[in-house]
Amino acid sequence: EVCAGGDLIVAINGYHLQSLDDLVTYLVQQTRPGDEVELLVIRDRLTQEIPVTLASRALESGRTLDCRQAQ
Repeated sequence: EVCAGGDLIVAINGYHLQSLDDLVTYLVQQTRPGDEVELLVIRDRLTQEIPVTLASRALESGRTLDCRQAQ
């Protein structure tokens, strides 16, 4: 479970999350920018499935980070 702006993210694409590290690991290993994922969140005590399209994360210098390039 991961807190995000008041939401509690409990799963991504059916993969149950125990920590923020689980979420980051899943995103790095299983997804690419432009992919759509399904988040299972608890918001206001209600469980919701939310589709999310992933974008590249910009670095401070304005470049983008694709963690797969470093592997």
